[in-house]
Amino acid sequence: MLTLSDIRSRVRTRFEAASSVRWSSEDIDAAINDGLGELSEATRYFERTASIQLKASRTYYDLRGLTPETVLSVTAVQHLSGVRWLEPIVLPDISKGIAEWELTSGNPTAWFVRGLYWLGVWPRPTADLDDWVRVYYTGVAPALVDDGDLPAQLPDEFVPALEEYALYELQQREGEAEKALYWWGKYKEREAVLEQHIAHRLTTARTGTIGRA
Repeated sequence: MLTLSDIRSRVRTRFEAASSVRWSSEDIDAAINDGLGELSEATRYFERTASIQLKASRTYYDLRGLTPETVLSVTAVQHLSGVRWLEPIVLPDISKGIAEWELTSGNPTAWFVRGLYWLGVWPRPTADLDDWVRVYYTGVAPALVDDGDLPAQLPDEFVPALEEYALYELQQREGEAEKALYWWGKYKEREAVLEQHIAHRLTTARTGTIGRA
């Protein structure tokens, strides 16, 4: 398993073999973390869960502050008290069939996302109870800070994508367009393979993308 220190050393070796420029460790780390953010946003490989307490007459729950990471998509919602999965829906499924659907109260059976940060449940709960849902979501992977940090949840065979992205970014900063495009292509090849790997783990039928109404 490659740590931040390992990845940095590999980037430095590969970059300096073709350039007289010497970048600081901080610059290389920043490029690696840019790649980590890009990779997690493009492939949604980083998965987490968070528990949210349901409130009486509340349809929407702001995910900001409830999760340590930036949420990219909600993949599933589990109603803990009944140990059952809520059904993913889109707003037209209920809004065109039920007048004033946001006022419907009862035991939640479905979930959806709205705007950038809002998770909705339907029907809204009727009373304040000790009732929770567990939200499964994909997020931006945490940045690598200390030398011993490992890329969270990233399979070992895809860690070189961070090197390739960093090399792309450093060559771009140097104005070496041809070299930058070469490494960008290498990065994108690995990103595509990871995306296919993740596609077997998630299905779009269960995935609500943040930002989709």
